[in-house]
Amino acid sequence: MVQFLKYSAGGFVYSVGISPANAAAALEALHQLKAHPEKVARLHERAGLFLRLAKEKGIDTGFSRGSAVVPAILGNSLHACK
Repeated sequence: MVQFLKYSAGGFVYSVGISPANAAAALEALHQLKAHPEKVARLHERAGLFLRLAKEKGIDTGFSRGSAVVPAILGNSLHACK
């Protein structure tokens, strides 16, 4: 996927730094994570619930374990590129 983007998307994709507004948003997100650890814990609980329910329904979640990001693998990368 990375090679596909490097050669088919314009050169701007890998050559532009983060904008000041996005940098400020990311910094504030980090401040919020430190200030509200209970939100992080709730996110992990919900991700765990989603992971359990997805597996019960037969959805391929890859090697997901212990993360708030849970993939739902529904096809293959070739179909995604098309």
